[in-house]
Amino acid sequence: IENSNNHKVKEIKFIKLIMFSCFICLGFINHIGYYLILTSSQHFAIKLGNESLIAFYPLALIFFNSFTRIMNSKYFINISYFIRVIFLSLYFCTGFISMFFILDKMTNSKNTNLAFWLTMFPSIIMGTGESLGEVTILGYIATFKGNYVSGFNVGSAMAGLSGSFLSLLLKKYNINLKNVYLFLTLFAVLYLFIFMITICGYKEKKNYKKSGQHYVTITEMNESLNCKNVRLGISYANFHLTNLALTNFFQYTICYCFAERANKYGFINSKGTIFAKNQYEAFLLFYEFGVVISNSCLFLIKHIKNLEIFTYIQGINFILWFFEAIFGYISNQWICFIHLFFVGLCAGGSNVGLLNHLFETRYINQNYKELCLNICEYFMDWAILISSITSLILDNTFLKEK
Repeated sequence: IENSNNHKVKEIKFIKLIMFSCFICLGFINHIGYYLILTSSQHFAIKLGNESLIAFYPLALIFFNSFTRIMNSKYFINISYFIRVIFLSLYFCTGFISMFFILDKMTNSKNTNLAFWLTMFPSIIMGTGESLGEVTILGYIATFKGNYVSGFNVGSAMAGLSGSFLSLLLKKYNINLKNVYLFLTLFAVLYLFIFMITICGYKEKKNYKKSGQHYVTITEMNESLNCKNVRLGISYANFHLTNLALTNFFQYTICYCFAERANKYGFINSKGTIFAKNQYEAFLLFYEFGVVISNSCLFLIKHIKNLEIFTYIQGINFILWFFEAIFGYISNQWICFIHLFFVGLCAGGSNVGLLNHLFETRYINQNYKELCLNICEYFMDWAILISSITSLILDNTFLKEK
């Protein structure tokens, strides 16, 4: 009997490991298109002759996200997760293939202005797909017992890191970006396949340990969007949405406005290195590396009682990078790299810590958690939207000559 119990424990641990790995992969695939566009936006804008309009890419990625989350909360929330993932797999395929054809046909065209605006269409698909996929997979994770939110966030952070690294390689070795998007269509197919593994893993786990409920195909317990539930959701998740919104505003403005302007200044030790002509991509690479590290440390972050500390620190980082964008007072690029790594640590720590707290807290009923998640994501979207608009205004006014 003892040997049998040990065997069951080992089986459960193995299944947990497989499922954790699957959620890393789902997080990566869900965000890779989004981050690839975001990190290569400067490359896009320069190649298509519209560098002053670089902020339109993050704007296109998040402009319709709130509408997507509203539709999810109102109409999709009680559709099975499996059906939603099938749709997402096809949706991502559409975005990757359309970007491939646009880049294939239009980058060699004389009408670069038209090419620039056409790339907004797949950008919107990547943004809304990432948005719907995030609330779908995280809502699915909320029905599990275990820290799988960390796995999904590690995957999304790895997508950001990969996007920055790919952008760096594209610029240095002049790799054709269209081929990358064609290859990513395979990832969209894997998205559905990996999700099916998590369903099988969860069912298998239940064969060894009879506990909890399984909401993979039936989600009728989820509360949908209405006036009463919105008020309750905001009251339940007020702490989470406030801090998530503020930290996202700070970090997006730092990375996609202030750091891009700071890149224009010369650094005394930049000559002769791989970063000499690719400093902005390197900035984002170090930032995303910090996000990956902090997302991997949920086992430590979940013990922090005052998670708002990340918001305060990120606010200080915001002020420091604002002055760097104006004056360029940092002469050593490695100071910028280390500081952006720290910004990434705070960003990932805030995100994974607050989401885990939302899922684990007992004062929010299970049937309200996906709705609360959606509400938090609304506020995050609006924070990023305000950040993009702020960046667009600053890029063409106050920071135009910087």
